[in-house]
Amino acid sequence: MALIVEFICELPNGVHARPASHVETLCNTFSSQIEWHNLRTDRKGNAKSALALIGTDTLVGDNCQLLISGADEQEAYQRLSQWLRDEFPHCDAPLVEVKSDELEPLPVSLTNLNPQIIRARTVCSGSAGGILTPISSLDLNALGNLPAAKGVDAEQSALENGLTLVMKNIEFRLLDSDGATSAILEAHRSLAGDTSLRQHLLAGVSEGLSCAEAIVASAHHFCEEFARSSSSYLQERALDVRDVCFQLLQQIYGEQRFPAPGKLTQPAICMADELTPSQFLELDKNHLKGLLLKSGGTTSHTVILARSFNIPTLVGVDIDALTPWQHQTIYIDGNAGAIVVEPGEAVARYYQQEARVQDALREQQRVWLTQQARTADGIRIEIAANIAHSVEAQAAFGNGAEGVGLFRTEMLYMDRTSAPGESELYNIFCQALESANGRSIIVRTMDIGGDKPVDYLNIPAEANPFLRLSRRAYL
Repeated sequence: MALIVEFICELPNGVHARPASHVETLCNTFSSQIEWHNLRTDRKGNAKSALALIGTDTLVGDNCQLLISGADEQEAYQRLSQWLRDEFPHCDAPLVEVKSDELEPLPVSLTNLNPQIIRARTVCSGSAGGILTPISSLDLNALGNLPAAKGVDAEQSALENGLTLVMKNIEFRLLDSDGATSAILEAHRSLAGDTSLRQHLLAGVSEGLSCAEAIVASAHHFCEEFARSSSSYLQERALDVRDVCFQLLQQIYGEQRFPAPGKLTQPAICMADELTPSQFLELDKNHLKGLLLKSGGTTSHTVILARSFNIPTLVGVDIDALTPWQHQTIYIDGNAGAIVVEPGEAVARYYQQEARVQDALREQQRVWLTQQARTADGIRIEIAANIAHSVEAQAAFGNGAEGVGLFRTEMLYMDRTSAPGESELYNIFCQALESANGRSIIVRTMDIGGDKPVDYLNIPAEANPFLRLSRRAYL
């Protein structure tokens, strides 16, 4: 008889890709069968599959059960009971909330210029000008004639190789990412390695479908599951599934057959019905000045990325109304929730002045970057940054850090299924040293345990992890 763990989901956004990947990772450390049961929806899913977990439509406040049966069920029961009680509620955070759908009034100084305005909802503030550039949305149902099957064995081999390449590509991008980008790429890595997705793909190929046909069919299947969710946040995760499936198409058939969006060659305000996270990450941020989305929600992963890059972004945009101004200069105003088309000289001067004010503020702050820090009585203080990855080092030194006071190496071991290899660690430390250019870096050995769990190390649970009594330094 299965052991049952009963709990209530306390995650503010429900079980979506990121927390599901945490559950999946921990459950896969046990050989026992583990099933997640949402008592509200009566949906069940394999707890070792992020997609199956998301398909249970688990929202905040839902009563749930884990059903555990197998050789190590007692160990799994104890570990999962503790994890669901102490750590699961903290593996996700509330997202930035948009205060209201009601649009703010335009500034009087702008209104007096009688600009031609199209309103939309702000999800990332700021203003910028650029060429209105359309970006094709990712529609797997509009790919035309798909490649035909070359036999079950050949298609299975191509599929397995493609899945491996997708995982390697995501892992490569993770080496040069942090913050929101890293979290979203981790979620995509979880989806790409998901048991349910792989089984659905292989089933399609076994029935005589080509890899492309199986990928499109699988994307449709899981997107339909997400669409049935009562949470708009979970509905938006369908875009992540299409994103990962399109990456798989590119790895199997090449980017010439399934091309990515065009490269930006000039300052651009990009508009699209919707944009996948990978499409966003491919856009040159030196040229991307703003983003206009028709259906991107306020909590979509693309919007989260836009915020992390400080790209002014509006959603709920009337794309058809903007069509006449494609490839013309426009302004996006994320502070006012407005798109200014056919800007006259006065409007252009208004936004140029806005840009000068922001540049002046940054310049005022920049003068302190090279100043030595001292106390009021003249004692010299070194200003050093704390970092968790080499990619943070360049920004830290660029913003005036005189050294790295703490390189938190434990972060390199967390949120993954196995420890980083020696070559990966070597490259990360070399990148940090290159950015330091002779300045000091203090490296802390793995600060693991207690309130910093690493599932694959199987560290025993503590009664109060925040006391840090059993924090370990692994050498």
